[in-house]
Amino acid sequence: MVLDGFVQADMHVSTAQKQDDVHRQVGGTRAPTYLTPSYNTNRAIALSHLPLPSSTLHHVSTHTWTEILQRANELQEEGKDVLHCEVGQPSTGAPRPVAEAAIAALSENQVMGYTDAFGLVALREKISQHYQDRYGLSQDEVPTDRIVVTTGSSGGFLLAFSACFDAGDTVAVGSCGYPCYRNILSALGCDIATVPLNDEFKL
Repeated sequence: MVLDGFVQADMHVSTAQKQDDVHRQVGGTRAPTYLTPSYNTNRAIALSHLPLPSSTLHHVSTHTWTEILQRANELQEEGKDVLHCEVGQPSTGAPRPVAEAAIAALSENQVMGYTDAFGLVALREKISQHYQDRYGLSQDEVPTDRIVVTTGSSGGFLLAFSACFDAGDTVAVGSCGYPCYRNILSALGCDIATVPLNDEFKL
């Protein structure tokens, strides 16, 4: 059954299936099909007629550290003693109050729904208060409505770069720095001007 370019299929979608490029005969044309879980876990929505690969992929490089991490994990699974130096991982778990709050939220059967787009108001108020207490800023300098909670730094950079740059803009990036700067800017269609750093990692 085809609905607005979607093919609805009765099947169980496993993680491995979602990651594979599944192909299905649609309208006589062999097109890539992408499976995503629907509200009914025994059904899936297959997105067809999508070009693969995206032209964006041609100028966005992969992270070298991800390939090194993959190989390190493979060696670890083989029983090798591996000292991970390829990616910055926290050496400890979450702080106890955070872990206890997460356990309580999951145990009390609270509805885990969508939050405000900028993040929980109470959390943003705490962040604002932290900057006031630690750095001596006024509330006007860190208002709650200027604080956005993201799922990591890369999500924050994506939002910031999207707001600041247009496709075709040239952005100066240090020769040594966070790899995602280049990946996100390239994905947004920006040109990158590499600025060499000295031995002290300064301009």
